Amino acid sequence: MSEVTSNGGAGTEVVTLGGGCFWCVEAVLSELRGVQKAASGYSGGTVENP
Repeated sequence: MSEVTSNGGAGTEVVTLGGGCFWCVEAVLSELRGVQKAASGYSGGTVENP
């Protein structure tokens, strides 16, 4: 997964989570109050941007 940086301003935090079907997890997280952005991706491995 590419490095994620916050551009949400003061008081904004970034969290990295793991889940099964990440498209479903992204959809649920994006609906939570206070979430500005939810993005899916892969982590680990040896290939850049698989």
